Amino acid sequence: MKAYFVSTVPTESVRDSRFDAPIYLQSDDYPIPTPCKDEVVIQTILTGLCSTDLKKITEGYKNFSAGIEGRRSVGSRLFLGHETVGRILATGEGVPTSLVGKRVILHDGDSCAVFGAEEKCVNCRSGRGIFCLKKRERVFRTGEIFGGFSEYFVRHKCQIKEIGDQVSDYDAALIEPAAIALNALISALGDQPEMSTLLVFGGGTIAQLIFRLAPFVCPRTKIFACGLKKSQREAAKQQPVTFIDDTINQQAIFSSVIDAVGTSDSLKRSVALSAPLGYIYSIGLDADEQMLPSRAFVQLGLTFKGVHGSVVDQNNADGRDDYDYILRLCGQSKLSLSDLISLEVRPEKLNRAIRGVFDRLEDEDSGLFRVVARFSE
Repeated sequence: MKAYFVSTVPTESVRDSRFDAPIYLQSDDYPIPTPCKDEVVIQTILTGLCSTDLKKITEGYKNFSAGIEGRRSVGSRLFLGHETVGRILATGEGVPTSLVGKRVILHDGDSCAVFGAEEKCVNCRSGRGIFCLKKRERVFRTGEIFGGFSEYFVRHKCQIKEIGDQVSDYDAALIEPAAIALNALISALGDQPEMSTLLVFGGGTIAQLIFRLAPFVCPRTKIFACGLKKSQREAAKQQPVTFIDDTINQQAIFSSVIDAVGTSDSLKRSVALSAPLGYIYSIGLDADEQMLPSRAFVQLGLTFKGVHGSVVDQNNADGRDDYDYILRLCGQSKLSLSDLISLEVRPEKLNRAIRGVFDRLEDEDSGLFRVVARFSE
């Protein structure tokens, strides 16, 4: 089977002579993995390319060569892909064989159990293992190193969720980012969601998903948005969103703010636009790289609810399953996600697509959303 990876050693980077451009993802042949107890082998159908993947692709050897344990890697090879829909090829002991042939998405509902943590963290106890607080302690065996940018890979039975026939492959490939958006939306609204004014800073995939989910989660909350490119505004114009000037410099007016850009500058800007005693959530900013403007937080009395990959308010373990909520909306045809996919490519065309993503990120009028790689039907 083919598996795609990022080299964590800079001297191993290679270039495509046809385009005089870097080859971001390299590939190699591996045996199809076999499942151990409580595991399944998944044949990849579609995998989305997200900003986390792009960060690892461009900065992999800088940020991931140290402390590589706990990541899907072997030697200097880092395997990517988590926004994935696939089909179960084989099951191990403890998993019903009736699951063979079923379509599934990846779902870290209980990461602590999968990776043998002696005591589960609060997020895994509440079914939100995607925010596992002990994820850096993970140790992967050989079959688990492969990600969604591989033709086949292994996962524990706790890490998958079966999807029904009424949910398309394209919608299924976006369930994970939609769950991130839902968690951000609920967290940022705080204790009085029906009385909130919410500002979303940015207009990428997660922001677009927040706009679409808001009518279901908080129909009476007034939603504002700034920092969107022209095409991003166009994509969101059918949603209940009020666009405001990007140069807005009013004194703190929004009771809740979601920073959907995820840089230290965008977070500082979000804090500046937050009302005293408000709530704030940042997406894409690593929990250990927050660089938070702490003085501003103290002065405004803000409640910082979390960042992508971490939930700061550990007492808010409500037990909801964000994935089930999104799947239910998609299955009932109340929510469609597939139009946020802007490009579908075969795996061998991934590097060209990645170069296109980087080019379009520099385009002020471009609002490129998700690129997906199709491995099988």
